[in-house]
Amino acid sequence: MYDMNLESEYEYEDRIIAGAYADIKEFPSTVYLVVTLIDPTTNNIAQSSCGGTIISDYWVLTACHCVITSDMVFKEAQLRAGSASKDLGGEVRMAYTHIMHERFDPIVAANDIALLKVSSPFPIDGVEIKIANLATEGQIVPIGTQATIVGWGKTTMEGETSPYLQKAQMKVIGCMQESMICTLANKADVVFGSAGKFCENECYKQTTRWAICSWICKMKGDFLNNMPAMESGYKGDSGGPLFVDDVVVGVFSAVSMESLPKLPNLFSRVSFFRDWIRSNSGV
Repeated sequence: MYDMNLESEYEYEDRIIAGAYADIKEFPSTVYLVVTLIDPTTNNIAQSSCGGTIISDYWVLTACHCVITSDMVFKEAQLRAGSASKDLGGEVRMAYTHIMHERFDPIVAANDIALLKVSSPFPIDGVEIKIANLATEGQIVPIGTQATIVGWGKTTMEGETSPYLQKAQMKVIGCMQESMICTLANKADVVFGSAGKFCENECYKQTTRWAICSWICKMKGDFLNNMPAMESGYKGDSGGPLFVDDVVVGVFSAVSMESLPKLPNLFSRVSFFRDWIRSNSGV
């Protein structure tokens, strides 16, 4: 897991706060990842945990920051499918091949999406191990939609990661809609750039490197009325899916630091990256 130690008000995090235990049969396309990273200069090894989504019998979708840090690169990953436990049961596969988005920008969490290819196929049974339904290219997730995040991340601010799969529901908010983005930009200018640019829908001109339109934002509490968050993703949930009904619409990317606890969770928007996923995996 890569924690940003920069001037950004966002960091990569992995936790479900105020969640509930989930049966793997509810989310059979969800997998648990243990990623091994290596420092190419010193050959030091480190491991991090993330979530992922099965998109074919060989390919898994996850976050780019799960497979690279500022000083370490991907070596291999162990993936456990078909089990709500991160340590027991299910089917374990190794991945030695990964594809990162070529325009991944860790400073602003842009293009935070990656693919892993397992060395032998998952035994898809449609019950405990299933290929996910992905959002189609251009598919819109309306503001106010109830979405579900799942993962094995921390369940309290100071606690340990969960040994069992967790789920939580939150509402989707529109990063580019309403005046809230202007308020967000004023509070976290280093992340969002000029508030004026964003209020002019600069994203849709695709002339900025932030590509905010590639994000789905999920509300943590009531931002405008200064209400704190209850449910949230955090450490251990990175790379995991965001579901609307049975469709994976997002990949968990980043969440605000405690200094700005009301900023939303950020998810890479699957519909925005659908062509990239297809071009690199054939799925």
